[in-house]
Amino acid sequence: MLQSLFKSMLIITMAIGFTRTSYGLISAQAMLGTDSSKIKGSAEETTFDGTSLGVAVYLDPIPLVPVGFGLGVSMPSISGKNNGLDADITGLVVDLQVMAWTPISFFGITPFAKLGYIPFGAYKMKTKVDVAGELLDTTIPMTGSGTHFAVGANYSILPLISVLFQISMRNETLEYEEFDVGGTTFKLDDDLKKSSTNLLVGVEVGI
Repeated sequence: MLQSLFKSMLIITMAIGFTRTSYGLISAQAMLGTDSSKIKGSAEETTFDGTSLGVAVYLDPIPLVPVGFGLGVSMPSISGKNNGLDADITGLVVDLQVMAWTPISFFGITPFAKLGYIPFGAYKMKTKVDVAGELLDTTIPMTGSGTHFAVGANYSILPLISVLFQISMRNETLEYEEFDVGGTTFKLDDDLKKSSTNLLVGVEVGI
């Protein structure tokens, strides 16, 4: 009797706990969290910290195959030092992504991983530069490209609606664009290496 009851409870628990996650043909994600970045030039490596807002849309074209293809956009806002002077960097980063998730979830929790290529990133750094011994305000534009890798998990709260947690890692090469200081145009040749880690929480909705 007790053995039969135990088996019945085990079957019910397994049926509830191990269920296939219901993904829509199209899913959208919105995330917000921290951004910790290191930017390395030929002369120094500096740390910038701040926040990042991200959105992404994925298409799951093959039924029952847990792989989606999508487009992600992130908007970092970070602060730090540039050549010893305060600097604020804002950006808009676009990356093409492939997302894969486990076909079976446990109690609504589904792990996932993302791999992305960043074809375009646009940044603006507000800082000061030393011109003939005078510190002048300027905005330096930069463009970037690189790679993106992320892991995380989502938790289903309603059919096709989940909350998610994600750790993202990006590696980019940044190039300076021309900028003006006191009526003079400058162009820096020193490319920068930017590596960032994001801790993000958000929501996912499928349709």
